[in-house]
Amino acid sequence: MMQQLTRALLIALLSAAVLAQHDGMMHGGMAGMSMGNDTGCANLDICVTEPSRANCTLPFKLPHACSVSDATRLCNAMHFMTACSVAKACNTSGADWAKNALGPGRVNVSRSNADICRPFQHIVTVCRLDDGMSKMAGCAHYNTMCVNGSKVDMCSNVTGITALPTTKEVNTQVRSICEAKGAPGCEECMASWRAGKTWGDCDLLSVYSRLCSSSPDMKQCGAWNTMCQADPTLWVCRNYTGAAAATATSGPSAGNGTAVSARSAAGTALPAMFGFLMTLIAFVAFV
Repeated sequence: MMQQLTRALLIALLSAAVLAQHDGMMHGGMAGMSMGNDTGCANLDICVTEPSRANCTLPFKLPHACSVSDATRLCNAMHFMTACSVAKACNTSGADWAKNALGPGRVNVSRSNADICRPFQHIVTVCRLDDGMSKMAGCAHYNTMCVNGSKVDMCSNVTGITALPTTKEVNTQVRSICEAKGAPGCEECMASWRAGKTWGDCDLLSVYSRLCSSSPDMKQCGAWNTMCQADPTLWVCRNYTGAAAATATSGPSAGNGTAVSARSAAGTALPAMFGFLMTLIAFVAFV
């Protein structure tokens, strides 16, 4: 009896470790990430979990405080995501999430996208558009609220920042440039890759912009050119001229002729620890 209880406890503990590995390390590739909390998301309307109800149309919206909380949680977990680079630029400009996402500072981030600093835009960008990120803890409310058949207006009307390339795409192209050339700015990211990390622990989008602004005709800059064609007023496109857009192409991009063409096919390999834990669970189960 004691042996059976011990085995069951080991399986439960290892399963919990696997789930934590999947939700944290697979998406961040780094230890010690803060996943934030649900401040601002207490006592949510039933439309968040049952969005197909008839009364979930306007004026219902996910509370702004909850959007701030979820967006913060996402960016605490993976600060290098492209949407989090936008959030950082918004907060620096004064159009910060908590105070005034529609403040005048937003024009310093994009002059053509008036909603670019809204926290729910960043949530949609991560949870819907950024390949491989939808299972992050900060996407939980979005994932239950914005399902097929949802009556919640903001699920269909908030598109996310479609001009942005995926984090995976930017990570791949920055790493390719930096390992080939060692250009200025690469030192901000290279330590992570040298240490065997999946993601560059840096502001990937800003580094990518600096690299491609100086050499826009590099083959790795196709996603940057596509992004800046879609919204040349983005703060990371200030040096974009459009001259190289027709010739520079980045391998993993899945071009479809629209702003979303910068987004590539997903697929992030699970860290080795995840596979080890799965094997160990199987072993314990048959002991």
